[in-house]
Parts: sequence; C-alpha cells; structure tokens
Amino acid sequence: MTDVYLDDCVAQLDRLGVDPAAFAHEHGLLLLKPDAVVARRLLPAVDWLSRHGFRIVAAERISLGRHAIRAVWQEPWRSATWQRRRIADLLATATDSLVLLVRREVTGRAPVCVRLTAMKGAGDPLRREQGQLRHALGAHGFLLNMAHTADEPVDVLRELAIYFDTDHLFRTLRGTLAGADRSARARQLARELCARFPPQCLDLAERAASLLREVDRLLVDDAISTAARAGLRAAVGPPDADLRAALAGILLWAWQWGVRLDPWNVIVVGAAVLPLTSETTDTRRGVACTG
Repeated sequence: MTDVYLDDCVAQLDRLGVDPAAFAHEHGLLLLKPDAVVARRLLPAVDWLSRHGFRIVAAERISLGRHAIRAVWQEPWRSATWQRRRIADLLATATDSLVLLVRREVTGRAPVCVRLTAMKGAGDPLRREQGQLRHALGAHGFLLNMAHTADEPVDVLRELAIYFDTDHLFRTLRGTLAGADRSARARQLARELCARFPPQCLDLAERAASLLREVDRLLVDDAISTAARAGLRAAVGPPDADLRAALAGILLWAWQWGVRLDPWNVIVVGAAVLPLTSETTDTRRGVACTG
C-alpha cells in the first residue's frame, strides 16, 4: 500500500529531475509548533541549527489543521485518548507554525533527518540532555515540546506534502536546489509570527491559577445556566479536593457544556492533568502525539 502524501512529494521531485531517495537522505525537516511561537523560542531554534551545523535551505510559515496533525502523527494517534486529541487540536491551531528544511554543512553516512532527530532530544523531559534542541528551548513536557522532526528519510518527503499544497510544495522544493542559506528568511518569518501572536506563559502553576480564576468568575456571573453552574461546582469539588482531579474535572465540564475557556489554560493544564494515552492513565509517561 502506497502513501498518497509520499507519492505527491516524489512526483514533484520527479518533475524537477531530482532523485527522491537522495533528496530525502540529504535533508532534515523541523516543525516549530505554536508553543514555540508563544514562548518566543523560534529565533533560538534558528540559532541552534546554525551552531550545530545545519543550514536552513527553506523556511515557510504554515497553518496546521486537525487533518494535518492526524496525518503527521497517525501512528501515535492510535493510542491517544480523546482528551489528548482535543488538546492537540487546540495546540496545533492556536497559532501558525514555522517549517524549516535543513541540510548538514558537513555530510555523513547517516541521513540528515536521523541526525537532526537524535539531536532534537527525547519527548521525556527527564531524558533530555544539555545541547539538544528541546533542552535548549526549555520545552515544558511531552505535549508542549515545541519541536517536531521527521524521523526517517521517507518521513521528510511525506511530511512536506502534508504541510504544503501542490504548488507550494513545488516552489519550496525548487527553491532548495541551489542549497542557499535561508536563515535570514527564517528569522524574518519568526519575527512576523511573534508580531502576529502575543506571548503566552506556559508555566503550569500560573496557568492553573488562571483557570481557577476563570472558574470563580463563572460561578458568580450569568454567562452559564443554573444547571451548568451546579455541574461546575460538582466538578471543582470541596475545598479539600485533590487539585489535579479538580482541574481535570473543570476541563471535562467545559467540554461537556460547550463553555470556552482560555485556550492556553486548557492546553497547559490539560496536558498535565488529563490522561494522554489509552494504554495508561499516567499523564506524565505517554508518548506525545506531537513528538
């Protein structure tokens, strides 16, 4: 069974007279996600690539949608809980993202994407090492990990066709053939993204406090029905209730009643307190959909 996205990219490379296998071997693909945008970690990521011998040969701003993220992360998505899918959808669509196609300044036997993925760092914060990209960016956890890379050469081709439509993909591929350094364009796009989307705090304690303030306001105003307000009180529980359980209950209540909370409160708190995989209820140990 073939993959339609892979076929799309191969077809465009064929049009350009480029060997798809060689192209996939020589390039790595980095996606800097909305959490990197609002945490203002785009420019540090561009600088990290330069310091570690990666030359940016294409830089593009894209808008991810729910279908794109399911296509990119189709395998880990199979074990994701419905709560995790909602959080991932909210995160992916919170801002635009930055896609960077890179080559190595010094080539080696290993594919560039394999080297880049190894240097990106693990999804588990406890396994990240100094010098790795996620460590340098200060990624906050499994879901809020700021950066995704195509793991294998075939993934480079496949994911390019997911991110870009046919014409955009052709222009992007054609622009890489000269191998020119596009880091200036990457920095310009990073500045544009930062100008368009305001910074956000990704600290769990601060976001939990903000969520609880939202709850306090909802309990005293007329924005929700009496039945919804009673449901919210039940979700919060008594004053001595477990905080994690209360926070999870608030998010589930909001989804049940269709109440829109601050999206970054939902993303940050939800990633910490809701079950992320169907295989375990330990929210800290799931493999991130957006790894």
